[in-house]
Amino acid sequence: MAHAMKQSITKYWDTSAQGYDSQFGHGIGSASEKELWLDLLRRNMTAPPGARILDLGCGTGFLSLLLAELGFKVTGIDLSEEMRALAASKAAEKGLALELMDGDAENPDFPEASFDGVISRHLAWTLPDPQGAAQNWKRVLKPGGIVLIIDGVWIPRNLGGRMRHMAAGAVRLMKGKLSHFAWRKQYVNNLKELPFFGGTDPAKIQDVLQAADFRDSWLDHMDQILTYERKNGPLEYRITHGVNRRYLVGAYA
Repeated sequence: MAHAMKQSITKYWDTSAQGYDSQFGHGIGSASEKELWLDLLRRNMTAPPGARILDLGCGTGFLSLLLAELGFKVTGIDLSEEMRALAASKAAEKGLALELMDGDAENPDFPEASFDGVISRHLAWTLPDPQGAAQNWKRVLKPGGIVLIIDGVWIPRNLGGRMRHMAAGAVRLMKGKLSHFAWRKQYVNNLKELPFFGGTDPAKIQDVLQAADFRDSWLDHMDQILTYERKNGPLEYRITHGVNRRYLVGAYA
């Protein structure tokens, strides 16, 4: 079952790769937005420049490229060959050195204590076994290494949030963005097999890390980035922005 699920997820991202960066909030749209992301990484990635960082589920290289610009030695793993190909193309265009490999973010295949840091963006929601993943991440980290998880709450549980999502859906229908409504059925057969699907509160991420023996966790609310997105996103994005929360959780091995 787990293997079939991973195959389904891989197929989805391979199919979605070409249009991924064009969606608001996925790629970087301006120099000012890029600088906000660099600032976020500068204040949270406490490993020294030159440290070895593992980007889990690296996708098209969003974090990998930024970290490489900051002077880190970055290895990115992803199940999607198409996503990795786009990341490699962008790295070559920018003259940045990235090591990109086929790999399962939930169970990275590296020796113990291989990395000074591990990082992910928009990954936790798609993990079948978040607790097992956190334990595997700690295994590949050096003692005192850092983990950074950037994720969010995408599907609200309260009435007001659901009403906002319905309004945003109506805007997407008027714009003809019908693919937004079909993607869940294409992703996996049973979304209940993904415990954090739709996003989760950052406190639950911190609980997962604590249970895996990470220590001294902290929370960054990403206020500057969210303010930028609130001002510059499309209408359907702005409608749900008040209930769609993103955050960064960090901790030490």
